[in-house]
Amino acid sequence: MDENKAFRRVNFAPNQLIFDEGEKSAEAYLIRSGKVEIRVGVRSDVPRVLAVIGKGQVFGEMALFDNRPRVAAAVAVEPTEATAIARDEFQQRVADMDPAIRGVVLLMVERMRNMVEEVAGTRRSGRLQRIQEVEDVPETED
Repeated sequence: MDENKAFRRVNFAPNQLIFDEGEKSAEAYLIRSGKVEIRVGVRSDVPRVLAVIGKGQVFGEMALFDNRPRVAAAVAVEPTEATAIARDEFQQRVADMDPAIRGVVLLMVERMRNMVEEVAGTRRSGRLQRIQEVEDVPETED
């Protein structure tokens, strides 16, 4: 991939939505300066800020690892400059990883996605479903 297309510098204004929950992903971002909030449930009754990240940190990468929609929104909280890393470049670098390490990373991404979905209340399978099933079981007398 052409280096100019694989990596590009982008700027975001305060309160600018960088990407939203549920969107398909095209890029991940490395923050060069500024700060970004990672938010879930923005349109729900209980919106939450999961993290405020800054210089040297990466966001938007989970959806590039597993090809699923974005699990959270990202919003600049101050003037922010970042390097956007294109999907194709990112995925090529993941494909070039040692297979065992790639497997561990993908497992960590799945666990993180599950935690974020549970915090946001959007997880409908796995542990949350099991908790709901247990809560629905009538109590028995001993």
